[in-house]
Amino acid sequence: MPLYLVSYDIKEENRDEYQELWDYLDALGGVRILFSEYAVPFNDGGAFDLATKINKHLKTGDRLLVCELFDGESQTRAWVRLRIGDDAFQEMLTNYARTLN
Repeated sequence: MPLYLVSYDIKEENRDEYQELWDYLDALGGVRILFSEYAVPFNDGGAFDLATKINKHLKTGDRLLVCELFDGESQTRAWVRLRIGDDAFQEMLTNYARTLN
C-alpha cells in the first residue's frame, strides 16, 4: 500500500480548529511524525486524490503538500528526531510503502 507524507501549514489563529483534520488523518491510519506532518497509508488513488480529500478539512489560506514515500535500499528518505520513534517509522515504511522496483 502506498505511504504518503502529508505536510500542512495552518494559520496560527486557527490552530485549535483542526481536530476534524487530525481525526480524519488518524482514521486513515496516519501517524503524526512532526507537529504538522503525518505519514498516511492510502490506497484509494494517488497523491492528488489524497490531497483533494484532505483539502476538505483545511481552511482558506492553509497550505498542503502530499508526496509518496518509498521504502528502498537507496537513500530515498532520511529523518532526524520525528515525533514517532525511529523503529516505529521504519516499521510503517516496511509495512506500507512500496519499493522503487
